[in-house]
Amino acid sequence: MEKQGVLARISIEVIGAPKDFVDDTLNHVVNEIKALKEPKTLSSEVFEAEPHEKLFSAFAEMEMQFSDQKSLAEFCFHYTPSRIEIISPKEFTFTMKEYEDFLNDFLAAIHDNYMIVKNLQAENELLNANVVNLVKNIIMLSLYDFDKTVEQIAKSIGINQEQLKPYLEDMQKEGRIIFRNGKYGLVKEERVAVK
Repeated sequence: MEKQGVLARISIEVIGAPKDFVDDTLNHVVNEIKALKEPKTLSSEVFEAEPHEKLFSAFAEMEMQFSDQKSLAEFCFHYTPSRIEIISPKEFTFTMKEYEDFLNDFLAAIHDNYMIVKNLQAENELLNANVVNLVKNIIMLSLYDFDKTVEQIAKSIGINQEQLKPYLEDMQKEGRIIFRNGKYGLVKEERVAVK
């Protein structure tokens, strides 16, 4: 791409909770950007987090000078700003090879982010499976001494009754617990295994 400076106005947004965490995170990102040698931060204004549905949203406006289009693209890949306004130049010119390199860098960044998301999904699925097993084991331990109503189980293990019911139904289908006389209890084999 043609080597010419790029002046741009960048918006950085952070969404999350609680409010203090969002404000602190945004300030950290802005300070990290300001410490960069490239691009040069000309001005910045940080706006305090405000409620946004169940979360908080905060943003910063920054005017920045980039050495060239490639530097701007790399910044976008790394910091994923929510908005960019290019102030100057009014036009960019570049060769097919330069455009091809840009697109390949763009695709590589997308693929990297896709892999991060896939890994997080896999970790989340594993974590969820472990939580399910943990809750089921706690239910088993809760039922070791005597049969209990759903209310008694919920109180003893600290899980809301409505959230507990799907686990109990699943454990009944697996043959690990039984429901009799309005109470849940361990099947004989499970009582021995828990001991």
